[in-house]
Amino acid sequence: MMIATHIWPVLLIWGLVYLADFAITIYSARLFQGPIGEHIRFEGSFELTPQFEKDVNAMRWISPNFLVRWLASFLLLYLVWWLAYRRLGFPQIFDFLMGGLFLREAVVLIRHMRNVAMVKLHETRPGLEGRITYARWLNLRLSAVDLALFGILFLILAAVLKNWFLLGGGVVCLFTGVQHWALARKEISRQAILVLEDGVKDEG
Repeated sequence: MMIATHIWPVLLIWGLVYLADFAITIYSARLFQGPIGEHIRFEGSFELTPQFEKDVNAMRWISPNFLVRWLASFLLLYLVWWLAYRRLGFPQIFDFLMGGLFLREAVVLIRHMRNVAMVKLHETRPGLEGRITYARWLNLRLSAVDLALFGILFLILAAVLKNWFLLGGGVVCLFTGVQHWALARKEISRQAILVLEDGVKDEG
């Protein structure tokens, strides 16, 4: 399956999708600062990607950090497209990359929209009681499970349909899930060290 003999429409769609991800992240973070924040709190940061934590915590709609990565992604896509189509004659490479980028974004956007829907439904008719705090490690591991499940689904479909786009989505979702699982492990270790340090201080 060759999805892009012309690169410019792909770059346009990708740019909008990636921009939408960042914008909805900031919007969602702002929503959780509202009334629903009395019921649900996320330890550490609402954002799971370390590179964007500061921007999301500060609720920055305009982020130089994101802008650099956004522009760099266009260059990466163009170079891979040129290599796959013009040099190697193996367009499946580009299909794989597109699947990895777009399908991972699809999973992330689905989660964002679910969060927005929960907030809006609660505002319309309150349906939450009590208070819950998501430990950062738990939030990261839940994200890892989501990504892994979607990744496995995409890989099964890729095998059945022999589709490079789905293969890319499956591999990248699984890889990102592994990253989030590893970040959770680091967070658990960090908290264990803090507990030990606090214990030493108390003994002192």
